[in-house]
Amino acid sequence: MSASNPTEPDATQGGTAMSGVVARGALVNVLGGVGKLLLPASLVIITRLFGPDIVGLFVLGFIMIDVATNLTVSGINDGVLMLASREDVAKDDARVHRVVANGFVLSLAAASVILIAAWVGGPALIRLAMVDAERLEDAERVAPLVQVMVLSVPFRVVSTVVIAATKVKMTMKWDALLAGFCRSATFLVAAIIAYFVDGTAVSLAWAYVAGWVAVGVASMFVFRLYYRYAALFAELARLKISWELVRFAIPQNLNMAFGRFATDIDAVMLAYFSVPTEDLAFYWMGGQIVRNVRQIKLIFSGAYAPVIARMHAMGEHIAMNQSFSMVSRWATTLALPAALVIVFFRSDLIWLFHETFTDDTRFMLLLLIIPLLSCSVGLASNVIVMTGHSGWNLFNSLTMAAINIALNYVLIPRFGILGAAAASVIASVVTSSMALLEARVIVGVSLQLGQVYKPFVAGLAGLAVSTAWLWMGPATTMLTNLTGCALALTSYVGVLFALGIPQNDLDTLLPWRTASRA
Repeated sequence: MSASNPTEPDATQGGTAMSGVVARGALVNVLGGVGKLLLPASLVIITRLFGPDIVGLFVLGFIMIDVATNLTVSGINDGVLMLASREDVAKDDARVHRVVANGFVLSLAAASVILIAAWVGGPALIRLAMVDAERLEDAERVAPLVQVMVLSVPFRVVSTVVIAATKVKMTMKWDALLAGFCRSATFLVAAIIAYFVDGTAVSLAWAYVAGWVAVGVASMFVFRLYYRYAALFAELARLKISWELVRFAIPQNLNMAFGRFATDIDAVMLAYFSVPTEDLAFYWMGGQIVRNVRQIKLIFSGAYAPVIARMHAMGEHIAMNQSFSMVSRWATTLALPAALVIVFFRSDLIWLFHETFTDDTRFMLLLLIIPLLSCSVGLASNVIVMTGHSGWNLFNSLTMAAINIALNYVLIPRFGILGAAAASVIASVVTSSMALLEARVIVGVSLQLGQVYKPFVAGLAGLAVSTAWLWMGPATTMLTNLTGCALALTSYVGVLFALGIPQNDLDTLLPWRTASRA
């Protein structure tokens, strides 16, 4: 292997060096997390402007487009990241460009299929799915939204391939800047303009398209910072389909689609049982608030994915084990206090979206379990995918979707939105356990309990204080919530420091301490 590029971390230094890469990448991704928080902040403004009925229709259209996109292109993105990372380790620039060229061609081909399907058969399929007489009017209103929103797909897939290609170079900031700030800010500005133009659901759909157009155009300029268009076009001219990428992408596409579908199946099933669009918007917005906790996991997993691929290519299995536990501990440590804040302020947060959102918010407490699982053990799925075992993740997603549909069918008629939330939680617990077992058996990577228990113990202390305060404390007001939340967070942090911060965390996150001791 040739000498390492001085601008990149030396992968041969093992787990410590790579953990430093993840830490620096995660720090950059915090910026993207802030940027992506603009999206729920945008939804607050948009719901206030357009009203929950229009936003409920937008949610249905959004879910349909998101599932279709994941079904056809998301696995290609992961395949580009995994295969190009391997070639980059080998310093084979031509093969890296070849993988990226395949990513562009396959993604745009899949996007074309989505476009044709949405315009030719989309309306009929939507009417068939919403054949219940009470939903036919909604079907007629959703169909044109989907036909507009699908125009975003080519720009979305191009930007996704570019972002994956930049991560191959161990550069994490463009996911933050493009998918975070650029998309959210453009969507918000376009939505405000759309409201003052005509304020319809279709104009809101055009605002959604504008966000992805901005990201797609910007990504073309970003690409040339790390790659050569001449080399890309040369590979396109003599293109040979990478069947390894195709074999990886097909099950991973299905995995991401079913995973995304399983995530939103509760909202779809609520619509199936004729829940009004206003109530659907209430439930979906509550879910969006809760899912922001998962952004903490994504902050780390976005930086960790190319590291896994490199470690696996170099046979650094011991380092993979160590880094898996370390990064999971970091994500869990940050996710638990964020969850405690939502526990106390969930009703206030969802009310921000619309003044009519004043119903029971206990479903959000159930839904909180899902992002906490994602942060604490969800990196097992990344390990499975980035080591080339995408078929197992597909099996997990199919299982999750099947369990979720069956439980939603049983629980929603009896318990409404609480039943929908419970179904999603049970499905998530089962599939998270499956992913942990598969990572251990198939890849040989497992969580080391001695490395991850501290935030859980501290979290139990914070949960105990929260439970006592909310169930036996004073009447709920902003002041009492602030007091209770402060006590819970203080308990969490106090126990965490009493247990001690692991030395390898200090060495990784505060490298100047190590240099000073040396």
